[in-house]
Amino acid sequence: MNRSPIFVAGVPRSANTWMQVALSLHPRIHITGHPPKTLAGELSKFHEARIAAGRLANQWNESHDMDHFAGANTQTCSSAFADYLSTIWTGYGDSTKPRWGMKILWPDTRLYHELWPDAKWIICIRHPWNVIESVKNTLDTKSPPKQIATNWVESVRFGLDSPNAFTWQIDLSYPESRAVRMVNLLRFIGEPLDAMQSPLLDFVAAAPIVHKRTHKDRGTWKLDKPLQDQLLDRVDGLKNLIKEMGYTP
Repeated sequence: MNRSPIFVAGVPRSANTWMQVALSLHPRIHITGHPPKTLAGELSKFHEARIAAGRLANQWNESHDMDHFAGANTQTCSSAFADYLSTIWTGYGDSTKPRWGMKILWPDTRLYHELWPDAKWIICIRHPWNVIESVKNTLDTKSPPKQIATNWVESVRFGLDSPNAFTWQIDLSYPESRAVRMVNLLRFIGEPLDAMQSPLLDFVAAAPIVHKRTHKDRGTWKLDKPLQDQLLDRVDGLKNLIKEMGYTP
């Protein structure tokens, strides 16, 4: 199995699940959903505790001139923990495919950067106004619009600045260019298709909705113009990034 995973990331309601399904149609790739009841913060604390324990064990062994504890340095701890998590997480998906990945939600990404520095990232992006309304109407009515906008800015900046990231704007992808862009994305992550026709490219061309709430489940919260202006003034970088990504503030 390829040790370098593919992470599909971005703020919620940005077509992350759509991208997860699309890539999993590739004959060599399976992207799992974020593991249920697994929090990045808890995993980070466990990882840090393992590193601290390995360091302490090494110090004891050196001070007593004997190899009593199973000491380990940071690199060894990180490699072992990465292998452990990839084994657990790929258990949710198709283990016959050699390339694995996972859909994760921004901004809990520090652990993933540390364990897999060479991982490829696909940052899914929609207009922040649509993201904010969708999150509050389908996922979390109490989520502060400013926090959602701040997370959007952080994810977009990462997508633009990281050489290991590829940005995908679902609301600015058009049928005549969508398949070509997906081919470029696959080349970027190192898993090109052998032929132009495949279930993956057919899916991308059709662009079906894969994660839709019914009208009964959808709220009626609206992001009005005064709140939009307030967010543009109070969230650093939001106004410039909206324009840079081709949207209208």
